Amino acid sequence: SPLQGAVRISAVRYSETDVNKEYIIISSGGFSGFGGGEKKAVSLDGWTIENNEGARHAIPPAANIPYLDSTPSPIQLNPGDEARIVTGDSSFGSSFRENICTGYFNESHSFSPALEESCPEFSKEDILGQKLNAACVDVVDRVTRCRQVIIGYEDSAAGNDCIAFVQAHLNYAGCVKDNKDAERFFTGRWRVFLKMNQKLWNPAHDRVFLRDKEGLIVDEYSY
Repeated sequence: SPLQGAVRISAVRYSETDVNKEYIIISSGGFSGFGGGEKKAVSLDGWTIENNEGARHAIPPAANIPYLDSTPSPIQLNPGDEARIVTGDSSFGSSFRENICTGYFNESHSFSPALEESCPEFSKEDILGQKLNAACVDVVDRVTRCRQVIIGYEDSAAGNDCIAFVQAHLNYAGCVKDNKDAERFFTGRWRVFLKMNQKLWNPAHDRVFLRDKEGLIVDEYSY
């Protein structure tokens, strides 16, 4: 492929039994031999992955911002990005681009491995700066990163303003609203699910092919 060197297969993780724990990682970044080292985004529209037996599967589209984008679109790998292509599925049910808020999904969905939990946090100074009381500081402070804050009856001293603050900011939707225009909102990682119920990679030895939309080989990986 003319794009040989633009994207490479950087890892293969196979499983003896679980298709949801079997995946490959493809990485982009202006690798040697592509455009003289020039770095540019690469569209995976029409690209496929294939094992040594010739079983070929299309890389599906994905949501750029999950829950906000109703229609998935072809993945665009920017320089330095990677896509983890899982043979099976996740309880989340669709492919998506990770961002600094997607760690909230670990709370109600299963991923292998789990999503990175890099959600922005609110400091004591942030909360007090919103004119919220000390009880609200304690409520927010007890919750770990990327976890929704639940205010119970025992937290009544925190007050209604605290409840409104928590509902507006300390969850996935609030996190996206607050941070989607930030320079480092996207993490450079994609989660992609082929939704197969049979394993694709031989756990002993296999050869993995990455092909462009013309069916030409972009990269291959043997183990």
